Amino acid sequence: MPFSSTTPAVSDGFTLRWDTTSVTVTGPNEVTTDTASNVFPNPETRGSLAYTTDRDSSMLTATSGKFNPKTGKIRGDGTWKITPTVGSPTSGSFKVTKFIDFHLAGGILPSVIGGTTIVDLVGRNKDARAGALNAQIEYSDGTIGIMLFGCRLPVGDTPPASDLFEGVLMTKGFTMWWEPDDPKDGNLLDVPQSNTLLHVLD
Repeated sequence: MPFSSTTPAVSDGFTLRWDTTSVTVTGPNEVTTDTASNVFPNPETRGSLAYTTDRDSSMLTATSGKFNPKTGKIRGDGTWKITPTVGSPTSGSFKVTKFIDFHLAGGILPSVIGGTTIVDLVGRNKDARAGALNAQIEYSDGTIGIMLFGCRLPVGDTPPASDLFEGVLMTKGFTMWWEPDDPKDGNLLDVPQSNTLLHVLD
C-alpha cells in the first residue's frame, strides 16, 4: 500500500494504542489533546466521548486499548450510552474480544500547525498514526457487536480526509450507529468530543 513521504512507518512487530480523546484550547496559540484514562470507564468523567447516530438514536462511546496488527493480539474496553429519540437512555460497558483488521493511513501530528502548538498528552506527537481498526466487542448485557475506530491526522493524510472518518462507529446486535460527528477537514477543534488518536508504542 503506497503512503506519502509524511507517513511514518509501522514495524510488523509494533503494538498500537487507541484512545478517544478530548481536545481543548489551553493557551492563545496552544491546543492540548488528552484522555482521562485514570477515571475510565466512567462515561461522565472520561476525557472524551465519540458521538455517532443512526436513524432513531445516538450513541456516546469512550474506549481505549492496545493491539498488534501482526499477531492479532488485542485488549481494550469502553463505555457506551444510547439515547433513543423516544424512551429512556441505556448505558453500560464493553470489552474488546477479537481483532478483525487494521488499515494504516497517511498523516502526521506535528508539534506546531499554523503557529499553534499541539500538545499531545496521550502519547508523543511523533508516534501518532492514522488508520482504521475493526474489532469485535461484547457488551455488558451479553450482546455482541463491532467497533470501527477511525483516526485521521491533520497533516499529510493519504487517502484524502474524506475517505477516512474520525470517530467510533458501533454495532450492537442488529443495530448500527453509522454516522460519526467527526471534525471536518482534519480540524482538531471542529468537534472536540469526537476526536480519536492512535499511537505506536515502544
